Amino acid sequence: MRPNQSFKPTPTARLNSGVMQLKNYSSPQILLGAVCVWLAGYLSIQGSVPTALSPFSVPTIFLALLALGLTESMLPPSASHFLASLPLTLVFLFWSFPRFRIQEALPKRSIVLFPVLAAFSLVFLFSSWPYGIKYQGFATTLIIFSLNVAVILALATLALVGRRKPRKSLNFSFHVLMFCWLAWCAFPWLGEMP
Repeated sequence: MRPNQSFKPTPTARLNSGVMQLKNYSSPQILLGAVCVWLAGYLSIQGSVPTALSPFSVPTIFLALLALGLTESMLPPSASHFLASLPLTLVFLFWSFPRFRIQEALPKRSIVLFPVLAAFSLVFLFSSWPYGIKYQGFATTLIIFSLNVAVILALATLALVGRRKPRKSLNFSFHVLMFCWLAWCAFPWLGEMP
């Protein structure tokens, strides 16, 4: 083939290319990540009141209250908690869909989303601090605040290392941790329950 001539794949080459792409998928890894995100959301809303281990993440608790309100007479609360944890899991799967091809570099949209989530979470935590101390107590509020800061620092580290030295494992870890944080404690319910 001459250097200026473009390559046009034959149907066989396209088929082989598709097979090669399928081999690059890591479904068990993605499913494990989805289970982790679902479990984080489920654990976030297990207590009867917000605690350090069950901080009632606002995205998850909002969906739980909605699910409980819609299914109150039909399903037990544990089933509503199960259902409330699914939407963030689905968001993780859809957000990670391009990553199903196991790209090494962190997507730019994730690099943009993370600081936005971190900033809003920290503003939320600072504004909720007095209510958290009043209703959940100083120790619980401090633990929840510290966990959020630790996760934000871990995500920032993964993002920086992932941008400098792209690796599949860093990409996967960053996304699972970011969505687990969002489902479990990124926006904890600090204050009086409705």
